[in-house]
Amino acid sequence: MRRWPLGSWMLAGLFLAALPASAANIIVTPVRVTLSAKAPIASLEVKNGGDTGVLMQIRLRHWTQDNGKDVLSPTDDLVANPPGFRLAAGATQIVRFGLERPPANSEGTYRVLITQVPEQRLLQAGEVQTVLNISVPIFVESPNDKPDVLWSLRRVHGARLQLQAINRGTAHIEIGRLRITGAQGHLLVTLDKPAYVLAGQRHSWTLPETAALASGTTVTLNAETDSASVERKLVVGAGGDAEGSE
Repeated sequence: MRRWPLGSWMLAGLFLAALPASAANIIVTPVRVTLSAKAPIASLEVKNGGDTGVLMQIRLRHWTQDNGKDVLSPTDDLVANPPGFRLAAGATQIVRFGLERPPANSEGTYRVLITQVPEQRLLQAGEVQTVLNISVPIFVESPNDKPDVLWSLRRVHGARLQLQAINRGTAHIEIGRLRITGAQGHLLVTLDKPAYVLAGQRHSWTLPETAALASGTTVTLNAETDSASVERKLVVGAGGDAEGSE
């Protein structure tokens, strides 16, 4: 259960938020689907808030990460019904998901791609149709899985500092607003760049040039996540946080 809203973030059809995901006139809720061996069926709602009917396609992808970049590949671990549909103006469609096989040893991570199919016959001369793509994460929970994050703050690219989160656990973590404060409690940096970090993966944020800190300086990191608010003491240039993992 989420304890805080990330707010909405949309980049190339990717939604990381605790509010309804929307783009153009299509609204999708919820913005995150959870399945498990005990609850192998879930659903989401796709609503057309516009005044024109649209043709929609549903595709399922296995979701992994490589050096902080998302990688999507075909999968038959899940099924979606219906796989495609026409959505009239103002209409709502329920899409159901079923788990075909549970993950073996850790959390399963997938994405459902909700795509508008172009209909050239509706276009008039000189018009260009923008194709809508919405990506919603699907997590298949496994008993006892949890994230385990190691934080570090190191110098890269000359004088620039880089904050890194390494997830050594067996479940994802969703990281929202990050705040770094100095020894006297004054605010040094605020980062509003939400990110998922899947199990066994890492993510980094490069701090602005204004965050000039000498190596060996101790700062406090406050991170909002989907599991809890985290506070850590970090030493600039050290290999990990000074208080253990999240």
